[in-house]
Amino acid sequence: GASSTIANNTIRDIGSNGIWMANSGLIEGNQVRAISNLDGMGGNQDDQGLGIAIQTSAGVLCRRNTVDSISYNGIKFSGGNITIRENVVSNVCINKNDGGAIYTWENNGQWNFPNKVVSRNIIINIGKILFGMPASYSTGYYPLYMDGGTGAVTLDSNVIALSNVSQNSTFTSSNIFDDHAVLMNNPRSLIFRNNITFGYPTGLSINDWSPSITQTPKPTGNTITGNALYVNNMANGNNWKETNRSFFWQSHGTRSIAEQQADIQNIGTMNNNYVSDFAQSPFHWTSYSADGAFPVKLAAWQAFSGKDLNSVSFPATTPEFQYNATASPTTYTFTGRQKRDYRGNIYNNSATIPAYYGNIFFDNGPASTPVTLTVTATPTAIACNGGNSTVTVTASGGTAPYTG
Repeated sequence: GASSTIANNTIRDIGSNGIWMANSGLIEGNQVRAISNLDGMGGNQDDQGLGIAIQTSAGVLCRRNTVDSISYNGIKFSGGNITIRENVVSNVCINKNDGGAIYTWENNGQWNFPNKVVSRNIIINIGKILFGMPASYSTGYYPLYMDGGTGAVTLDSNVIALSNVSQNSTFTSSNIFDDHAVLMNNPRSLIFRNNITFGYPTGLSINDWSPSITQTPKPTGNTITGNALYVNNMANGNNWKETNRSFFWQSHGTRSIAEQQADIQNIGTMNNNYVSDFAQSPFHWTSYSADGAFPVKLAAWQAFSGKDLNSVSFPATTPEFQYNATASPTTYTFTGRQKRDYRGNIYNNSATIPAYYGNIFFDNGPASTPVTLTVTATPTAIACNGGNSTVTVTASGGTAPYTG
């Protein structure tokens, strides 16, 4: 039915799907847990084992839901005029792979659904395969997965972190993972901005399937700006070519270097991002037939692609990741220390984390002691109309010299 509201329910231990919305409506404040956790229940089709499914262009707002322990996709949407905002999604794809926490597919670019927004979602604990599933199932799940030529989606200010990075956890060498934080297959006119990914071997991966699937349009018209893509600095035993890359591009077909360069230059706008410029390179581009051939540092990527001309590298020191999965700002306290976030903002003793967002901090030494600047102005009296006064201005505290 149209204009439905599904709000503040607890939905758990369901054999197939949690919530299915096929017309206009609101999905808000629900706890959706343990969906199709018994392997085989609900079958193996793409539309089974879903936490929340939205299949309409009539207009849906999906916000502030908790989605946890899902067999396949946490939130799957297909259609237009859909907003997915301020949800907390964890433990998806626990017994089916090639899915994601938030997933969509547009038939290899043959569908064109307008007005889709995915913003300020907290996505953690992705890829925890449960129930002793075989190692072959340990790949193929992605927090944000824009599949099959998806277009016209705004992905704004989402926060994605590894399963073993807690809210107060310092990044350590044990944070090993095996897949991409964000995967886009032939994206078209996507806006990817101000998102934070932390701890994955690859921050953002774009695949171009058009050389091998001829009806699929090439990735074009995209905007990728202001994102913090902090990756782990560990070797990856399963897929080495995709390790330690803030950005990974792969063309699925035999493509010359010149052809790949032209395709990359036509992706769209990439700028003002924050990348992990470790010993292994933050950028990697390759044709499927030449895996591992072209890992490059930031400067070489700028020269080759013409992208990221104002993007910068994270500091070399160990960072700390914080997130806030609530509807109100929270205070992160670090008494006696000064922190600098990845954007360069300085905080003494504490920092505010906005609702449904996060930050990456680097230690900046002891907290500075505030010094008050005091200014006084003393005039002489004016004896009569038309007379003059001398005003003496003095200052103390602060940092000399003073001017005025």
